[in-house]
Amino acid sequence: MVVTQQYTPAYVFKCNFMVWGLSALLSLASPTTHTATLDRKCEFSHVDFQLVCSNGTVAIGSISRFLALVGVCVGSVAVCYLLERVLHPNLPPASQNSLFLASSAKYVFDAARWIDHNVYYIDPSSAVINGILSYREIGFERCVKEVCLYVKRVEDSMVLLTVYVDDITPMDPNRWRQVPIDQDSCPSSRVDAAKFREAGGHAVADDDIARCEAVADAFYKNPEDMDAFIEDILLMPHSQVYELTSIRQGKPGVAVGILVAPNLPPKTRFTYVIDKFIARLSLWCFKARTLAGKIAILHSICLPVLWYQLSFVPADKSLAKLVDNAMLQFLHGEEINPSSSTHVLRLIKKDIVFMSKHAGGLGLHHALKLWEQHNRAVMIRCVKAFAVPSSRAGIPSWITPGYFLLEKAFHPWGSPRDLLLACGHSPFLKTLKKSPNVTPMWSTLLSSWFEARWTPFGFPSSAPSWRVPLWHNSFLPGLENLYDHCGTSTQPQALTLASLGITQVAHLLTPCERLWPPGLLFDTVRRLCVRSNLEPPTKKWITILTTKLSTLFEVASESNLPPFHLPPRRPPLLEGS
Repeated sequence: MVVTQQYTPAYVFKCNFMVWGLSALLSLASPTTHTATLDRKCEFSHVDFQLVCSNGTVAIGSISRFLALVGVCVGSVAVCYLLERVLHPNLPPASQNSLFLASSAKYVFDAARWIDHNVYYIDPSSAVINGILSYREIGFERCVKEVCLYVKRVEDSMVLLTVYVDDITPMDPNRWRQVPIDQDSCPSSRVDAAKFREAGGHAVADDDIARCEAVADAFYKNPEDMDAFIEDILLMPHSQVYELTSIRQGKPGVAVGILVAPNLPPKTRFTYVIDKFIARLSLWCFKARTLAGKIAILHSICLPVLWYQLSFVPADKSLAKLVDNAMLQFLHGEEINPSSSTHVLRLIKKDIVFMSKHAGGLGLHHALKLWEQHNRAVMIRCVKAFAVPSSRAGIPSWITPGYFLLEKAFHPWGSPRDLLLACGHSPFLKTLKKSPNVTPMWSTLLSSWFEARWTPFGFPSSAPSWRVPLWHNSFLPGLENLYDHCGTSTQPQALTLASLGITQVAHLLTPCERLWPPGLLFDTVRRLCVRSNLEPPTKKWITILTTKLSTLFEVASESNLPPFHLPPRRPPLLEGS
């Protein structure tokens, strides 16, 4: 159809009848025959476990018959197309050129009475045949990794919405984001939507949606636009957020195979996953009778799906036991009920089932161990995304919302990159994990990071050596975890310096990497605190701080020093939301 274009409607039906007729004549002239041989053979696929026997072979299909049918189809198309070119040499091209219609729909659908003001109207059933799933009032949908984009028409404007589908970025009503797109970039078409809605149709304004798609692509490639977008939406009052979906905590939805809903508890997601796992095992109980076959089914079909879905659920010891029980019940042919503690006599011990094949076991693994490994894999992916961005444009858009959530929870002590160098068992980190912006999954990822981390950097840093965290740094020589060493009365003074943006060692150093004199530093900080309406720290505490730092740096003389300036700092995008 790409080649024949406007001649397609003229020849396609004639071609169908010709193919049917020639195929019927071919079947009458040369009927198909079967080929079968009897040759019984048996062999051991697994010693003491399974015997595979073959009684013979049955040949189905014929290469010559297949090529003959292909020739009939191609020949019929060529003959009918050439006939139409001879009979109608100057047939005009199609009147519409849509980017969202397949060739069959573009040339075969009768669009004469379905185009108005350059807008092509299509009913939902025809849209499904064409490969477009039409949602009421939603014009375009695209999913990229964990992010789904929607373009929706609201009155006279197009609205861009994004949905994040995993627990790394929590789902709640404020996470349904919307922002009006510039009318110049995505103009609204002049459509009488009321009349078409009465007819039960769905409008597809191709030009509008194509422009919106281009805007969305450019939008997500530009981190500055992404930052501004999230800032505008998260600071928007809830009453202004347009209610689009019926997904609620009591009525979750499914995206890329993962259960999603606002503030969805981890156990609810696990219940959904384990129910699917039990149903899948119950189905295979009737198809796999041998122990070797059941092991193969678990390894190749059931467990990969389970671990993909549980990768976004924090590992839990009691819940992992349910997965172990389900696997044991499946292997021994029992009714699969993981919560049941009773079972029939089992001929194979549990230790042998979960022992490696090299040691004489069946090669399965305990669920808790694999679950923690998959959580660790997600942790590595997330930490690498915002700590070691792959491009100069910054961190990927899919991790940006979670990055800003951590930034708000860690504010004002620095960025989430600085958090990676903190002490994992400090009281400050324990309090941080209880923050509402740190979801259960993020708490698990942080715990996994601090358990796996053994060095501050896995590669030489290209940044200046003293642009490292000051207050929460387990790798700062002589000043490890400086904030935790402060007393209850002095911790608010450290918070004051952090609120001014002094969060790195380099912020207390002169351009020559010498320490600012305590007197000059105190006078400057006090003046800035008065301007920012903050309680200034005491001169004694500033002197103690500079004394600790003087073990690493030489204190500069007060003569001929440049003026002290606060480091440039961007407030967290979620501040005030």
